[in-house]
Amino acid sequence: MSERELMFLLCLTLGLCFVGGTVWARRGRSFRARSWMYTPAGPMRTERMVILGAPTCGFGLLALSAVALPPGAFGIEFLTPHVLSVVMVMAIMLLGLLALPLLYWVLVFIPIPDVCYPRWAREVRRDRRLFPQTSPEQPRDPSD
Repeated sequence: MSERELMFLLCLTLGLCFVGGTVWARRGRSFRARSWMYTPAGPMRTERMVILGAPTCGFGLLALSAVALPPGAFGIEFLTPHVLSVVMVMAIMLLGLLALPLLYWVLVFIPIPDVCYPRWAREVRRDRRLFPQTSPEQPRDPSD
């Protein structure tokens, strides 16, 4: 296995982990998955990480894995230089598109619109605006 194939596998695995973790956290089906809305780590840093940071990093790593893929990797004959040039152009376009959420993620003073949040998190934000909390702690787990 060549170094480029190893780099492809590493970037692909990390990218899928970032995207999978973001999907899990945004769905918020469990008590643990919703904890990012209640973690007091600065001015909404954990929220920005789940909403913008992790998906941007995950898709960026997936695009980099496509760029790192060498011709004929893993013995697949379909991966010709022509196919890989198209994949590389698409990956570079994706990296260019990811510049906007990356910039939005870094500029902390710009608030994230409610549309970017999942439905359950919008309800939490609405409650925060209506009833300012003295403690940002998450409500107790019903199983406790």
